[in-house]
Amino acid sequence: MSDQVLFQEIAAVASRARFRANQVLFVEGMPANALYVVFSGQVKVYRTAAGGKEQIIHLLGENDLVAVVPFFDRGPYPANAEVTEDAELGCLAWNDMERLVEERPSLSLLVAKHFAGRLRAAQTQIATLGLHNALARVAQLLMTLGEQFGRSDKDGIAIHLDMTRRDLGACVGLSRETTTRVLTDLKNSGAIDMRHRNLVLRDMESLKTWAQM
Repeated sequence: MSDQVLFQEIAAVASRARFRANQVLFVEGMPANALYVVFSGQVKVYRTAAGGKEQIIHLLGENDLVAVVPFFDRGPYPANAEVTEDAELGCLAWNDMERLVEERPSLSLLVAKHFAGRLRAAQTQIATLGLHNALARVAQLLMTLGEQFGRSDKDGIAIHLDMTRRDLGACVGLSRETTTRVLTDLKNSGAIDMRHRNLVLRDMESLKTWAQM
């Protein structure tokens, strides 16, 4: 059974709703009562430090699940979630999700595998923050976004993001100014192109090299 089957099963019973950019799904510490699946658009999951600085933990797109952790432990939402571009989401209450898993036990394993992939990505992000310089962090981020959200383009891999430079920096622990400088350097090198809110990855080999610095 593939991930696609998992999302098809959830889609069949989830309540669908459209969300506008900047709408908040939930905030850290709120009692959790539902699992979300992204049918279209994008959701950022983040935490906020005492000084108000954001750290983006995940950027989630089509066929991603939101709020997997509280589904397993029934604790509160461990982070904030906000829609970053117009999106269509499915919402599944715990009781409905439990009933679905009881009817199709193999779905529980697929949810666990999805969660494991998310955990692996988070571990990679932590390693990047701790071990790499600004250029390597941004290069690694762009490669990850390309894999997750990229579409083939005549010039490379195009990524459409309704995100500010500050948001991108919040993914890798950098300021808006540093992120802007690194993106400009990458553009000047020919590795990427920037077209308003579209980024085009033109030279993946160079990005891979810089990501390992």
